[in-house]
Amino acid sequence: ATTKPVPHPTHPSSAAAAEPGSPSFRRKEMMMGRYDSMAGMDDGPTRGFLTTAEVWNKIVAAGTAKAKYSWHKKVLLSFLAGCYLSFGMLFAFIVGGQLGPIKAAEPGIFNIIFGFFGLPFGLTIIILMGADLFTSDVMFMIASFVEGKCTIVAVAWNLVWCWFGNLCGSLWMTQLCVWGEVFKGKAALDVIVSVSIAKTTTGFGVLVVRGILCNWLVCIAVWQALTAQDVTGKFVGVLIPVTIFVASGFEHCIANQFAIPMGLRLGSGISASEIAAHNLIPVTIGNFISAMLFMVGFYWVCIGSGHGRLVNSWNNACDRLVPHPLLNKWIRTEEKAVPKEAMSCDPSIQCHSAETSKRCQKVALQPVA
Repeated sequence: ATTKPVPHPTHPSSAAAAEPGSPSFRRKEMMMGRYDSMAGMDDGPTRGFLTTAEVWNKIVAAGTAKAKYSWHKKVLLSFLAGCYLSFGMLFAFIVGGQLGPIKAAEPGIFNIIFGFFGLPFGLTIIILMGADLFTSDVMFMIASFVEGKCTIVAVAWNLVWCWFGNLCGSLWMTQLCVWGEVFKGKAALDVIVSVSIAKTTTGFGVLVVRGILCNWLVCIAVWQALTAQDVTGKFVGVLIPVTIFVASGFEHCIANQFAIPMGLRLGSGISASEIAAHNLIPVTIGNFISAMLFMVGFYWVCIGSGHGRLVNSWNNACDRLVPHPLLNKWIRTEEKAVPKEAMSCDPSIQCHSAETSKRCQKVALQPVA
């Protein structure tokens, strides 16, 4: 009698490999196209969040991928983002615009309600549906640029197409609301008109600062959504920062692309040139500055490749300017710059610690909104 050979435990024909949840089972499923990424292929426990370094790597990888988009793909994804965020603004006006008595009696409570219902839902939809929003794309694209993954020309064209696509989606939603008479006979109509007038009668510098504060919080929301690995965590990560910015009265250029033209169509009397010059331009400048400086700038220096450059530059300056050994040792930083071999685990990203390089390879392959 002949005995059948015992299959290897990791062979696809073995019972161990066929067991759902096993590493070999997941590899087989991924090769057959049933897994979108290599997430969860570690034999260890699944984490519900990413570390700061892993999120940075994911942002760089996302910007690198966006830099390769064709113009029509970029415009269509940006058009959808404009529509999705307009849904959030629409919801905010429908809910908040009907709360006149609460606004008069309890303005703080009204601001929380107005901030909670609306834009957090719109931004969550954008993240989960993979659309492209200008204010977060600034962070993605500049992060990719400072890490040497794309050119400044790619950054510029990507952001121009994104802003234009967001505008088209917002104006399309404005027209749909007019055709559908969404605000007809509602108290929200007067609220939209008054809000649009207030947004276009504020000083240029004030709008720039409000735009900086706004997109700082929006980029924090997107960062936290990337940190979370489940839908609930992503929504909570978006909810708190966006509620803060709406309740505080900060300015978001893409949200205003819906709100102010909507007020124009409902009788505010504002012209298109006033909308651009007295709101969209200064707010866009502020949104761009905050993503570039407070998000990319700080984290590039702290955990990106800029950290190594800063450490080396500081120590070299100390060696040149402070010859006394004791004083030199006291002011030098003992933190070592990350070697290059630990920063190139994958051609699409840079890992900035040897300990996270393996995980970052998997993180980079996960879909990014």
